[in-house]
Amino acid sequence: MTESEELLRTWLRQAQLKRRIVNVHALHQQNAFAPIKFDRTDLLSVQIPYEDPLVVSLIVAECLVRRVLIDPGSSANVMPRVMFDRLEIEPEKLKPIGNPLLGFDGKWVEPIGMVKLTVQVAERVLTESFVVMEIHPSYNLLMGRGWIHRVQGVPLTLHQVMRCLGPDGTKEPSPSKDGEEEPSVLTTEPLLDVKIDHKKLDRTTRVGSRLTEEEKLGLIDFLTRNADVFAWSHSDMPGISPSVSYHSLNKKNGKWRVCINFTNLNKAYPKDSFPLPRIDQIVDGITVYERLTFLDAYSSYNQIPMDPIDEEKTSFVTERRTYCYKVMSFGLKNAGATYLRLISKIFKSQMGRTVESYINDMVVKSKKKNDHLAHLQDVFDMLRQYGIKLNLAKYSFGVSSGQFLGHVVNHRGIEASRAQVEALIRNAEPKTTKEVQALTGQIVALSQFISKLSDRCKPFFDTIRGYGR
Repeated sequence: MTESEELLRTWLRQAQLKRRIVNVHALHQQNAFAPIKFDRTDLLSVQIPYEDPLVVSLIVAECLVRRVLIDPGSSANVMPRVMFDRLEIEPEKLKPIGNPLLGFDGKWVEPIGMVKLTVQVAERVLTESFVVMEIHPSYNLLMGRGWIHRVQGVPLTLHQVMRCLGPDGTKEPSPSKDGEEEPSVLTTEPLLDVKIDHKKLDRTTRVGSRLTEEEKLGLIDFLTRNADVFAWSHSDMPGISPSVSYHSLNKKNGKWRVCINFTNLNKAYPKDSFPLPRIDQIVDGITVYERLTFLDAYSSYNQIPMDPIDEEKTSFVTERRTYCYKVMSFGLKNAGATYLRLISKIFKSQMGRTVESYINDMVVKSKKKNDHLAHLQDVFDMLRQYGIKLNLAKYSFGVSSGQFLGHVVNHRGIEASRAQVEALIRNAEPKTTKEVQALTGQIVALSQFISKLSDRCKPFFDTIRGYGR
């Protein structure tokens, strides 16, 4: 080692020592910190054992954002690109950043840019830098240790709480635990009404509000060119050819009984063995996709004809005369299986790849937004070929998130439906066993979003079993 190098190292060691002395001296000059304590009372609302991360709600850019991960292991605050768009931040605020970030897997990730936004905790408002990245995490934001240190916070995952000190060393309220306040950032994408027929102004549909102008114009042009696939009344439905699909009532034990309504009719013929798909698998199959379009057929079951020999078995009497159904009616036991068999036949090459369907609920999905119109064109071509008409009033075209089969889905994953949660909250206190059973059913519908649900619902189950004895 040369003399100059040795001298340089000596200077560096002296500088580091002086900096430590200054920091310690400054720390003693501050007011005495109020003690931060965690005790057993903090665990009353925590279901133990668990392995949940610490997730809170914060006010960022004057919007309440839920699902914010507190991560002391991260050196930066990270914001997914989709959250940048949802907060409607001006693009010019996004500044380029030259340094890539080192990911958990040891690979370097190139960020889109950096943006400075206000973050409010209680009455304190700090301006924080967020690295915006094209990632699809399970959280809306990630707050790193730099922010934790600046708010003088102490996060504790065991107690599921983070406590902070004010600028003068006194305690101040912590960030709200996720779910304690109503979010102002919507989980589903707002929609825009657009006209696809300038001669008939009542013929409108809805497209995603976050589409670029070019994407929106391209989608409107696509819908206008394919307007013949939609139906606005029953007269617009020519029906599906019987050579493709029809509904037949298979005899039970080779004999028919006189039936006066569908209840008895459904008992008279066997159940169709065509398997229905699992809802959770379908919902999982449309996550991590950039573009989604939710479709619904116009009076879907009525587009399938009845087997002519079974038409009279659906007859019913009115004051004027006797009628029967020439098309498959709602209420028939195997109507859902018949319709799903038809959809599976039509979209056998797209099912699971660009199309998911549960009976008459259908979604077209694209991993890349630029491919979405091509995928829609494939679906519309098949619908036109088989004569299926769509209900334009129940559509959401080109969105990044939406409701499907009672779940809110987007490219990050699945979220609980706000309507289901609000219905559960509005319930009055149950006073009878039947009301307890109904409440338990509503909770079970949200089971995948509630940890240790069986333990939490044990008092309900005990009440129901006790009534049975």
